[in-house]
Amino acid sequence: MQNEPSAHWAKDEFQQDFNQTLPLTAHGRLSLDNVNGKIEISSWDQDGVTIQAVKRGKSKDSVEELEIQVEAASDQVTIHTKQTASWFGWKKDSAKVDYVIRVPPYAQLANISSVNGPINIHNVSGNIEASTVNGQVQVQDAAGDLKLATVNGQIEAELVALGGGQTVALSAVNGQVEATLPADADATVTANTVNGSLSSEFSALVVKKVFPVSSNLKGTLGNGSAHVKATTVNGSVHFRKGREVSAGDLGRRPTRRNPPPQNAAGQAESAPNAPPASPQELAARADAARAITATDKRDAALVALAKDAATAGDFALLKKTLSQITMYDAHDTATYEAAGALARAGRRADAIDIAKTIISLTKRDTALRELAE
Repeated sequence: MQNEPSAHWAKDEFQQDFNQTLPLTAHGRLSLDNVNGKIEISSWDQDGVTIQAVKRGKSKDSVEELEIQVEAASDQVTIHTKQTASWFGWKKDSAKVDYVIRVPPYAQLANISSVNGPINIHNVSGNIEASTVNGQVQVQDAAGDLKLATVNGQIEAELVALGGGQTVALSAVNGQVEATLPADADATVTANTVNGSLSSEFSALVVKKVFPVSSNLKGTLGNGSAHVKATTVNGSVHFRKGREVSAGDLGRRPTRRNPPPQNAAGQAESAPNAPPASPQELAARADAARAITATDKRDAALVALAKDAATAGDFALLKKTLSQITMYDAHDTATYEAAGALARAGRRADAIDIAKTIISLTKRDTALRELAE
């Protein structure tokens, strides 16, 4: 679906809108290059990508000369900003384009780049690669591999999961680097700056001065399974401690570490079992949950629905419900509890398949370890 009206005058400049919605698989790949303008990317609860762009320029010709070219397949969407250039570089009156993109929560962002403009990405759990020459790169609620770079600008990265085989590379030339790592991160961390300071809220990350000018930081968090590297030439590097990702107990299934509650006689108590919801009830609740406008309230309803779908053995509804949960924490909570419900119903193979989709490496490993016992 595409809607691109002709250029029109707006606030002392010409402006042209570009809107397009395309299918994209849950783990599909998005690539985007821009020249002048900002890029904002966030997730939504659909298997698809929406492109909302605004082209702006001082003249109608400059706006219409700038082309947005899109190549799309079911598992990959590529957006190219074709800017007219002179022999000596970009024209002085070149138009700019601002992008607002929405992708599935687990989409892979590859080669998200700009020359002049900031890049902001939030709530995307897939691997992310983004770079700009002049501008800030900011990523929030990341849970996959990160490769972020800028020449003139700062980098801000917040990870909500860090472990396993993850790799994180943050690089700036003229600008500071600030990384927020989970409190229970499992990573080997290194950092370096030539003209600037290094600091950390983790006691395990130690700063050392290197004669004559530079400073290094090294340390291990947890077992050091992931790898984090942050570098800048002119600027500081700071590591902040984020929240801890707690896995909790997988559906309250008794294990050696978590025996079942006992009564006064020292005998294990059995929890009362309510009959599973009927298919009609689950379908009605699914329609109601997906109609909720507020993201947090919708996700809360979908979390409860996913657990009951697992208990009722409706595997198709379970997978669809999990894919529509937007927020990272809510998704992992629902998946974790659903895996527990499947395990208690004797469907351990299905429980393991569901547990493998948990985004948090720490929570995923905990779930799989308990299911393996």
